[in-house]
Amino acid sequence: MKTIHEIKEKYPLAVDTLNGGKYYYDQMSQMVMNDQHSIVTDIMDVRGWGRIQKLTEPETRQDQIGEMLADFLNTLIEKA
Repeated sequence: MKTIHEIKEKYPLAVDTLNGGKYYYDQMSQMVMNDQHSIVTDIMDVRGWGRIQKLTEPETRQDQIGEMLADFLNTLIEKA
């Protein structure tokens, strides 16, 4: 597993682009978004029906993945 420092060194432009504001997962649009409504407002579309549609609680799984990714982004940016 890479450390925050290793990630920042490997992806400096991505970290710089994502810096600023908090990220959250919007269940209705299935998007990880930035609360500053900057140029990177919609950072990623979270979809996983190909794999998770046959598992139990697919909607909850998809939402938890989106929330987890937003948490990861926030942790990375806080440490940047």
